[in-house]
Amino acid sequence: MKEKYRSLVEIFLHPIVIAQDGKFVFVNHAMCELMGCESPDMLLGQEIKSFLVEEDQERVVGYVRDLLLGREGIPKHYEMKVKRVNGEIVHVEAFVEMITYGNRPAVQAMG
Repeated sequence: MKEKYRSLVEIFLHPIVIAQDGKFVFVNHAMCELMGCESPDMLLGQEIKSFLVEEDQERVVGYVRDLLLGREGIPKHYEMKVKRVNGEIVHVEAFVEMITYGNRPAVQAMG
């Protein structure tokens, strides 16, 4: 079942990421295309905050922190500007939820 899910996520046309401890631990090919990467490996282990424009960093990081802490009323839909690997700024929307990944809390975002 795990392989079927992974296959589906990989071919999905919308970006999907999983983050733990503020870093990318999974990205699909659509996210790679959005960010201008040749391979998902270019993003894995990178801090998500470094790809957010400065004015969005505190807000988005705060939302994710509060979501992981289980606080009520945290938005599940985020709008933000991100920096592609070439420095170009793009506007993105993400639907975010808390999940368990590798037996630890994580955040999954889909664009």
